[in-house]
Amino acid sequence: MERDVHIATKDEDTLFYEVPPFQVKKRPLIEDKVVRWLGLKVLDIGQQHYAKRLRKAYLWLTVYLYIILTGIVAVSIITGSPNIFVLGIVLVFGFYKQWKWRKKRDEEMNSMRVSNTKIMYRYCIRYWNMKLKYIMPYFYFKGEANVSKEFLHYGFESDHTLKLERIPQFSNVPNDTISYIKYKKGLDIEKTNKVGLHLRLVLPNRLAKRLGPFLLVPAGNKVKMKKYKLQEVLDTHDVYAKKELPKKRLHEILSFLQPLLDRNIHVAVKYNREMEIYIPDLLTHVDPIISEEQIEQISDKINFWYDFYERSLIWRYGQIPAEWTEGEKEALVH
Repeated sequence: MERDVHIATKDEDTLFYEVPPFQVKKRPLIEDKVVRWLGLKVLDIGQQHYAKRLRKAYLWLTVYLYIILTGIVAVSIITGSPNIFVLGIVLVFGFYKQWKWRKKRDEEMNSMRVSNTKIMYRYCIRYWNMKLKYIMPYFYFKGEANVSKEFLHYGFESDHTLKLERIPQFSNVPNDTISYIKYKKGLDIEKTNKVGLHLRLVLPNRLAKRLGPFLLVPAGNKVKMKKYKLQEVLDTHDVYAKKELPKKRLHEILSFLQPLLDRNIHVAVKYNREMEIYIPDLLTHVDPIISEEQIEQISDKINFWYDFYERSLIWRYGQIPAEWTEGEKEALVH
């Protein structure tokens, strides 16, 4: 399967490369993967291998935790140290939480009747490009971080009643990190059709040294960082910066985000050494998944995400890195 790769050009006075027109490609295989993960068809060989590897990773993590726990309890008994005993209790709690999470995930894998959209996105995006590395949850914290205060601080969000949890999913080419944002209100998960996406994009050194810290947030959102001053008011977004962001730089950033702005998606961007892009409603949460229309909707969103990330690679590096195209070919082989 061959494809023309757009080699972008860059003027002397620009930081970023030009990006090609944004056209979401149709990938029939994505829809087929969704159908198979839902259990409407038998998993193909590649998916079975992926599921087996995940279960093996969960098992070894549990074994390692058990060995560490046993060692700490043994040392605490021998030495009679209360501090070591307390540490052992903490690890017991962590072990239990991890075991409970792993059991739930294994049941989802084994049943092949998953109806949670977030799991569909994770499986399909990871499977489509084999260079996406799945991030194992961290110990008993399960990889979830409460980012409500942080996102309100930077003006990414304005609803103080929502609890936002960032769940790291992938470490990517070239060392980017992709996370999902889960929304809660009180003790229950917020019943919303949103699944947030949070991208940490690593910029080449030539960019990192010349682009100053700035924030781009949806119009009306308040920024609580005193170091950032309102620089410019756009139609749908406001720009804050520590030092004034040149108009040319702002235009380069907006040209990359234009497909989101055209769709009235309230994207938020923070740059300080690395670029964070928060898209609150890029992915649609459908639960339960019961119709072909919903499957097609999920496939379209995965294709949209895939093209958007591919576009970010061209924007930063001028072309799609070899690792990305190799990963795509590897996924197609399976």
